[in-house]
Amino acid sequence: MVDFLESGVLKFKRVAFCWYRSLYPGKLTSVPAVRRWLTYGNRSRRMLGRATGMSEQGKLERLAECNVIVQIEHLPTHPSVKRRFGQGKLGLHGWMYHLHDGELLQLDPPTGRFLPWP
Repeated sequence: MVDFLESGVLKFKRVAFCWYRSLYPGKLTSVPAVRRWLTYGNRSRRMLGRATGMSEQGKLERLAECNVIVQIEHLPTHPSVKRRFGQGKLGLHGWMYHLHDGELLQLDPPTGRFLPWP
């Protein structure tokens, strides 16, 4: 990710962090980089808390949304992103893409809700 941020993000005006609904790491947890990346989900799990009245699928979907929120909050802490974002030269967007029907939802930061895009 650091290589991407240092070499790639500086050439773009917008970055979208997108999670594909129904795409969960599963067997990829044996890959060290994936396992390390999954530890960043601890805050997402805390945000989800003890969700009551939600199906397991609903909890997974909300957890994925929480992860997008956390990543969008975390990206501006990287020096190159922080600099460009602070200068107004970089926009950050959080998306959820539903593979089964092609629906794309965009994070509305003030409310923390994902709304249909565009």
